[in-house]
Amino acid sequence: YDEECVVDAVSAMIAPGEFFSLLGPSGSGKTTTLMMIAGFADVDEGQILVDGTDIADVPPQRRGFGMVFQNYAIFPHLSVFDNVAFPLRARKLPNEQIQNRVKQALELVRLERFADRFSRQLSGGQQQRVAIARAIVFHPSVVLMDEPLGALDKNLRYQMQVEIREIQQRLGMTVVYVTHDQEEAMNMSDRIAIMNSGRIEQVGRPT
Repeated sequence: YDEECVVDAVSAMIAPGEFFSLLGPSGSGKTTTLMMIAGFADVDEGQILVDGTDIADVPPQRRGFGMVFQNYAIFPHLSVFDNVAFPLRARKLPNEQIQNRVKQALELVRLERFADRFSRQLSGGQQQRVAIARAIVFHPSVVLMDEPLGALDKNLRYQMQVEIREIQQRLGMTVVYVTHDQEEAMNMSDRIAIMNSGRIEQVGRPT
């Protein structure tokens, strides 16, 4: 940004089906790295390879990644069902397929009874589940998560860690997860990249 280099020579390889976390303090470059993968931040140098194809110049909507933000980013004027159906309707899927996929996604996050509710009628944990269901409903190969549990209280955060990990393993998704919480990264990840001053300083398994 301007003269400041916030991500500097980051290099990592993430395997299909891996839960890979970027862990580091505020300002370490982890969210910017995630935003570059998502396509919301420009890459000045280097490549972002998916199955050997460089996607650095591909717009976000054409990358086909699921995305979960810290602030949920669900639409307040839409029901739970319509929030989750949104990416499917944007892809113009047939109505029957939309019904089936949304039902499956809501069952996965245990919200099938809440399909007709609006966000103001949901708790923080339920809203985060809606955001997760919307991110996985179109069966993306990669899901990006930017501190998705930061707004939740400690007990709920631990419960959601377990649930996200279970969903990821059941669906075989590749997850790139940003957090500054060491315990969260240790509990959930197959591997962790520790970031500091825009660089990856260590990569390894939680152990």
